[in-house]
Amino acid sequence: MLQLDVWSDVACPWCYLGKHRLATALAASKTEADVSWHAFELAPALPAAGVPIADWLGKRYPKAQLDAMHARMTDMGKADGIDFQFDKRTRMANTRLAHRAIVAARELGGAVLQDKVVEACFHANFTDGIDIANRDLLVNALASTGIDLEALRTKLDDAATLRTVVEDEATASKIGITGVPFFIGAEKLAMSGAQPLDVFETFLGKARELARTA
Repeated sequence: MLQLDVWSDVACPWCYLGKHRLATALAASKTEADVSWHAFELAPALPAAGVPIADWLGKRYPKAQLDAMHARMTDMGKADGIDFQFDKRTRMANTRLAHRAIVAARELGGAVLQDKVVEACFHANFTDGIDIANRDLLVNALASTGIDLEALRTKLDDAATLRTVVEDEATASKIGITGVPFFIGAEKLAMSGAQPLDVFETFLGKARELARTA
């Protein structure tokens, strides 16, 4: 089975696109893979409760530019089966809690459950406009994945999930990851960005070859 390691942030729309394109490429190429999701915070200095998204984005982009960016991303999302609803978001979330939930999912249910939780975090943030920095709202948003909610709450209180997030980010810094999504196949082959589907398929083909010759 091919090992894939992915660094991403659930506040990153490009990461959401990259996740869906990776899944499509895996299915198209009939590649069996163990996909492990790793934490990368685009805005680690945000307060734990996040900030009003209008304030956050308004300081960074003129309204016309922001509207054009959102429209373009919405169109791209539709092509990849993603329903971006940027107008529903009221908070720019600190994503550390969500990353801890993603770590917990791997521990509680392996790669399959972790993938479901990653998807649910993206969906909660970008489609439902849920404040994923709010513990109760985040846990409720993950109920549909089938995760044991009591076990999840316990792990969100456990410092071990925080240590794993910090370790993921330290590894990202060590290997020079400065943007996400970032993919490593067979522990040797790297690719950055939400690339077109054919690029993902080429990446997977090369990674499979490296895994066979390892």
